[in-house]
Amino acid sequence: MNTVALFRKEPGARAYQAGEVVFAAGGPGDLMFVVLEGDVDVTLNGTLLETVGPGGIVGELALIDEGPRSADVVARGAATLVPVPRTASCTSSSRRRSSR
Repeated sequence: MNTVALFRKEPGARAYQAGEVVFAAGGPGDLMFVVLEGDVDVTLNGTLLETVGPGGIVGELALIDEGPRSADVVARGAATLVPVPRTASCTSSSRRRSSR
């Protein structure tokens, strides 16, 4: 499955500039984000954990455990991400399961 193609037409895509914070550790976790273009860095206490590129997803853990964000996510360069709210991700999962 091509994640970028799946989410490219979703409303609310947002462009981020290099160094711009997508979300910070401790913040509310009511959205996950799909990276459409560019790269974002996932860090914890200043330590790089992962760089996520096009087709990758960040912030999904907060949707699963309903807790606060566990890491910071910052645009490495110009990047475009689309937010996916908890309700949409749950609905999408249900649709995929029922279509199998």
